[in-house]
Amino acid sequence: MVIDIAKLENIFRSRKPGIVGNYRYFSVLFPLVEKAGKLHVLFEVRAQHLKTQPGEVCFPGGKLEGEETPAQCAIRETCEELGIEEDDIKLIARLDTLVQYGDLTIYSYLGVIQESALENMKLNECEVEEIFLVPLSWFFKNEPLVHDIAVKPEISKFPHEDVGVGDDYKWRCGSIDIPIYHWEGYHIWGLTARMVRNFVRIAKNKIGEE
Repeated sequence: MVIDIAKLENIFRSRKPGIVGNYRYFSVLFPLVEKAGKLHVLFEVRAQHLKTQPGEVCFPGGKLEGEETPAQCAIRETCEELGIEEDDIKLIARLDTLVQYGDLTIYSYLGVIQESALENMKLNECEVEEIFLVPLSWFFKNEPLVHDIAVKPEISKFPHEDVGVGDDYKWRCGSIDIPIYHWEGYHIWGLTARMVRNFVRIAKNKIGEE
């Protein structure tokens, strides 16, 4: 095998960079609904019988399938979960990507769902128990409660001697903050709350500059 610069250029020059590791890729919609002249954020409550995160509050979304783009995934999942049509959704912009421990990469998109679409929607009961709306202005006025938790690796049967270190090797640990919003009996927390908080911070800073 001959390795030279020309071959490496051919391999990497046109290659699209990715993320190192076996990540699972998801995409969600950050859905706004204009109701009575005011913007609201739409949230789902996950069905109670789901194996992961039953009953938790989330945004519409799911895992990327095949060759679809993150934007296509966000729209498809929203339509499937809410029982609405693609024409009922207007994408505005791609928001920040959330990379989470547990090999999760979550893309997010800001979009608007027509209020009229909610009148005819048919929730996918296999995934969604209910939806609710929160005035966007409420998030601008109310900061979440925040709890910091440590994320530590659980090391078992690692051959420390093979890399020249002892069993007392200090593995790198991390931490993550968990924001929590309480709205009329609903608990908006975790990844969903982090996306909300990030969105509000960006919007407030930009609006304040005007």
